[in-house]
Amino acid sequence: MIIFDVDNIPNNVAIGIQGENKAKTLFFNIGQWIDQYGDGTVLLLFKRLGESVIYPAEVSKEDNLVRWTITSTETAKWGKHDAALVFKIGETIVKSRKFTCCVSQSLTANTDHAPDPYQSYIDTVITNAQSAEESASAAAAESEAAMVSATAAENSASDAARSAAAAKDSEDSAANYAEIISAFMREPMEIEDKDGNISISYKEVDDGE
Repeated sequence: MIIFDVDNIPNNVAIGIQGENKAKTLFFNIGQWIDQYGDGTVLLLFKRLGESVIYPAEVSKEDNLVRWTITSTETAKWGKHDAALVFKIGETIVKSRKFTCCVSQSLTANTDHAPDPYQSYIDTVITNAQSAEESASAAAAESEAAMVSATAAENSASDAARSAAAAKDSEDSAANYAEIISAFMREPMEIEDKDGNISISYKEVDDGE
């Protein structure tokens, strides 16, 4: 892994051999910029030798490190090319660092059909957009599945509550039935009238007799 401190990037950085594609990855530590200005976004601008078009190369930021995997768009021509790391807070450029990128000549690469840098950038943007859309669709599907599961769980809880209530009703009914049966198993034993009050006592009847 090759890591450059953003304030000490060499004037000439070797990025590969002409025609190579994603054969080399460089990292730039921008921790000093983040400490000084806060978190922001990073661009890596690239201009090939003999051309006037300046385009953004594909980079990603991982904490304090900027990852740049060099593509065939950058290595299409051999020689020295211009590059610059640009650090932005919102829409404001707060820091930048320019350096030179060196591409070694290849004995076999075709220099007559260098890829259009803007087309490569557009293709990357489209690919990233499609990936983002797919991720959003997957997230929506997971959310819908979670809602269905939550609804099913709620229905199960309601069913369980109804079952518990039904069981309690059955228990109460059984107790009432037992009391009724017990009453039928008794017969009056004594009736007394004391001072106008009627007192009734029962004796248990053995159903085996």
